[in-house]
Amino acid sequence: MTKKFAPDRRESLDSQIVALAARGASIRRIAEMTGVSRSYTHRALVAVRDRNSRISDIRRECGGQPLAPGSNISCVAIGLRPYSPF
Repeated sequence: MTKKFAPDRRESLDSQIVALAARGASIRRIAEMTGVSRSYTHRALVAVRDRNSRISDIRRECGGQPLAPGSNISCVAIGLRPYSPF
């Protein structure tokens, strides 16, 4: 049976996993260092990669956090055709 982590513990683990992966650690080594399974480590890295592939460049530059209200985004970024009054 799989172990469920509390949301705050999961966020902490995921950030540790991402930091170790960014430094070049293997999935096996990350799992040993954090005390979680290799499959959990792999799933966490895939989830982060998937989440990061879906955000705009502007949001990525801001650290992946939601953009502040009033931030400039392009129509293309949200899937709309640019407005043209003519």
